[in-house]
This record gives sequence, structure tokens and C-alpha cells, in this order.
Amino acid sequence: MGEPVTDQDSRIDEVRRALIEAAGDPSAFAAILAEHEALIVAHAPSWATVPERIRDDAQALERYAEMLMRLASACVERGHPALMQRLMGEDGDNPLSEAERALSRARELMNELDYERAEEVLAELRDDLSALRGPGAAHYGAFALGFAGECAFQRGAMREAIERTEEALATCLQLEERPGIEVYHRNLFEIWRYAGHSEAAADHALALAAIVEPNDPAEAARLRRRATLVREGEPLCRVVAFLGDQSYELDELPPLDDQGLRFGFVRNRVSLRRCAAKVEEGIAHGTDSRFEEAAEAFLAAAEHDPFDPAPWYHLANTYLHQRRYAEAIGAYDRVEALAPGWYHARSDRFLAQLLADDEVPAAIFEAIRSLEDGSDAPIDKLALAEASLATAPDLAHLHLLRGNALVTLGLREDAAQAYRDGLAAPQREPAIETRLLARLGAVLQEPTERQATLRRAVALGADFVSAGMARVLSHAEAH
Repeated sequence: MGEPVTDQDSRIDEVRRALIEAAGDPSAFAAILAEHEALIVAHAPSWATVPERIRDDAQALERYAEMLMRLASACVERGHPALMQRLMGEDGDNPLSEAERALSRARELMNELDYERAEEVLAELRDDLSALRGPGAAHYGAFALGFAGECAFQRGAMREAIERTEEALATCLQLEERPGIEVYHRNLFEIWRYAGHSEAAADHALALAAIVEPNDPAEAARLRRRATLVREGEPLCRVVAFLGDQSYELDELPPLDDQGLRFGFVRNRVSLRRCAAKVEEGIAHGTDSRFEEAAEAFLAAAEHDPFDPAPWYHLANTYLHQRRYAEAIGAYDRVEALAPGWYHARSDRFLAQLLADDEVPAAIFEAIRSLEDGSDAPIDKLALAEASLATAPDLAHLHLLRGNALVTLGLREDAAQAYRDGLAAPQREPAIETRLLARLGAVLQEPTERQATLRRAVALGADFVSAGMARVLSHAEAH
């Protein structure tokens, strides 16, 4: 005689049957899993053995396999990999186990930025999976396509990236695998955005917003705002404000002060990873004063991503250290073309021109770098700024940095006068003037003059971060 059937056995069988029935309905499937998670996690690994009663029923067997793969993926997402491991097989000869290893190897190569070899691994995997049927093969096939799309994107092959990622998305839509659907909508948003096709990018942002709306209305609203911005014509470069994890466009800021508020640059394209890696390499060389090696790294970075201003910005600064002023000016011009207003490129270019024209000595550049980026005590920075002003009294940039040192020392009235001196200095340009106005507005006590000064900074707006800071302060006081 067989073992008697217990109430627990009946409950397990009932839950399993419910999962089979709900396999084509993601919402119902997720609800069953959430309600019976403990029972499912405890017993699902044994379900990898197909019940005898359905082994000769092709239709029932297909539905059972679909349930298992959907359940295995959902359990992995919840931190319970046992069912997936059982399905792949411990002996390592299961095709899906081989697929898992191939994807892991591809990801390792991608993390090493070796996208070409990763694509070779993924191409072999797709060939192997093409001979298989069922949701398991389709599941891993979607991952392989998605990885291949990511590789192509990072290589700069946009057409191929779009084709592969759209294939991955289509497969996930067919399988109703929500995590994959979300990932590939996000990826396609960035790919189309990088390629300069704003309508297609906005469509993917809106599709993703509709998916996340029930669980995360705030994220859905953010995605819709991004879709509108992209469709209307996203600037090459802009500044947004961050408060905690929340980001704000500057014209959408709620009434708040500047406590805990950060500003960051946002471009209309993400940076490609090979470019970013070379930029980091160049910065490391520059920190060690190996300027030739730094310049080579920045030029290599620019080849990896022709739209990224970061290589040119750091290259220009490197050229200034080498006193190659004409080349620095050319590099700053590239920055302005790629990302108008990027960091301090405008004021640095102005300084480079003064250096090229011998209107200020090279030592002034070194002093400015030390004042802006050095770790000296405020009193020492004040002494350096004043000594430098003795050499270059007409340079507004030095008056700004002297004022900053005075603010740090708590001498706000003296700082205000330093900023006013900078605004009157003949050697100034709009970005430095914006910084001076924003800083002056922040230290002024008289409300009317303070508001007028902050509004002048916002209106001039040549330095994006300073204009953003002035906007926040002005907005806060107005409310």
C-alpha cells in the first residue's frame, strides 16, 4: 500500500494545481506565491520531478514546465534558488545549467569591458538554445539577447543594440516575465536616447511608467516627466537638484532651503563604460603628475564615446598643467560643443586664454587649482588668494576664491566685499560672474539686495550649479 494522503499533501497539491492554472496570469501567479510562499519554498524543489499522471500528456506537460520555470525565476528573485538549481541539475549536464554558466561567463567578460569575447559566448549560447523548446530555453534566450544588446550598446553599435534588445523585450513580453520587461524597456530608453531618437525613447519611458504605476506611482510620474522632456528636446547638458534619493528639475523644485540639497549634471546621453574607465585611468595618471600618460588615456576615452565631454574636460586641464594653452582652449571648445556649461569648462577656458595671451603668469593657474581643489586650511587658502591677487589684481576668479575662504572663516561681511570686488574686476566672464553673484547673494543680510542679487545670478545662469543654488535660495525666501 502507498503512503496515506495527509491534509498537508492535499494542500501542497492544491497550491501546485493553482499555480499551474495561473501560470499565464502574472498577477494571479504572484498573489498565490505571496500567500503560500513558505509552503512553496519548502516543497517546490521536489516538484522538479514531473508527476507520473501527466508524463504522457504533452499539453499538460508543457503547462507544468511553464509553471516550473516561472516559479523558479520568481523564487530566485525572492532569494530562494533551490528550485532553479534542481531544474538545472546538480550533475551539470542539463542544457539550462550550461546556459546559466554561459551567461555568468558573459557577464564576467562584460564587467571586464571585453564585449567582443562576451558576444562570442552569447552567440554560442543562442545557437545551443535554438535547438531547445519550452519556456526555460526562451527564458535564457531572452537573457542572452539582452546581454548581447548591452554589449553592442557599449561598443557603440546602436543599430545592433536596438535589434537585440527589442528581441529580448519581445520574448519577455511573450513569456510575461515582468523583471525582463522592465529591464529591456529601460535599456531601450537609454539606447534610443543615446542614438538621438527622442520619440522612440519617450515611448519606452511611457511603457515602463504604465508597468510600474500600480506599485510605484512616484517612479511612474518621474518616468512620464522624463518622457515629456525627451520628446520636447532634452538639452545636451543641464543641472538637476537631489534631495535624498529624489531628483528635481530646477523649474519643478518645491519650496525648500539648500540644506542637504545637491546638484548634479545630467546629459542627454549616458556615458559608455569603456570611456568612463579610460577617464578614471587618466585621472589617476594626472593625480601622480604623469601628464603625458593622462593625455593619452583621455584621448583613448574620447575614441570610445564621441559624445562624452568628460575626456575633453580632463584633457584640457591636463594641457593647462603642461602649459599647452592653445590645445587646452581647443579641448574646452569641444567640451562646450558636447555639453554647454559642463562643470567649470567656461571659466577654465577663459583662464586658458589669459595664460595663452600672457595676461596672467602660469603660477596663477597653479594657485587657482590649489585654492579650488587643495586641502589646505582656510587661513592658508586666504593667504594664498591674497598673495595671488597681489600679482593678478584684475582677475575676478581670485576674488571669488578669496571670498570663499573668508566665508569658511566666518567673515561674511569681508567675503561680501571680496565678491563685490570680483564683480568689478575687469578680467571676468559670465560663468565666474554667475558664481560671484550666487555667493554674494548667499552672504548678504539685507533682504531686498539679497533677492535682487540672487535673481541676477539666475538670470545670467552661465554657471549652472551656482545658478541652481541661487534659484533655490531665492525660491525659499519668496515662500
